Amino acid sequence: MNALPNPIFDAWPLQDAAVLMLCISVAVWIAGLAIDLRQRNALLRSCTSARIDHSTGELQ
Repeated sequence: MNALPNPIFDAWPLQDAAVLMLCISVAVWIAGLAIDLRQRNALLRSCTSARIDHSTGELQ
């Protein structure tokens, strides 16, 4: 009795590709979130430093 030939459409490579795409998507999302938080932090610092004179500590 001959073994069945390998099917042309095998689901495992597609499943591996789907997991890889999911990992890449999550990594890109986390990188975008980190960049957004860094920009917000820099903007917040620039806004507070523009309002406060650091030499005297008084508001301008």
